[in-house]
Amino acid sequence: MIINHFSRVSDIYAFGAPGFSRLNFHNGELVSVYGISGQGDTGAPRQITPQPGATFTLLENWLDLNTDGSVKESVTQQGETLTFGGQPFEWKEQSAAAGEYIVGFRIADMDGKTTEAYTQITVR
Repeated sequence: MIINHFSRVSDIYAFGAPGFSRLNFHNGELVSVYGISGQGDTGAPRQITPQPGATFTLLENWLDLNTDGSVKESVTQQGETLTFGGQPFEWKEQSAAAGEYIVGFRIADMDGKTTEAYTQITVR
């Protein structure tokens, strides 16, 4: 059981001009929001204080597998849009349903080069 951890969610933040942002959670509570705006979303990150009515559209990462179960393509698509209200967002952990899953890490260096590592697990 993980007691003390950080979780990050990548999304598109829209309050005025849309841009990419990252929501940071600690022990299930939202602790900070950083946004990137600028040409091509390459500007420096800055801390955002979300106001009621601001929206966050989640970016979902999906893995397409080939017939032997190896990752052939990683796809990012827009998911659900959440609207910030009077209460901050919360992150809640739940046990995974039984089944086959692929878990992994995607790491980006300061030059934007990414390295990915995945493995398949079975939850019973």
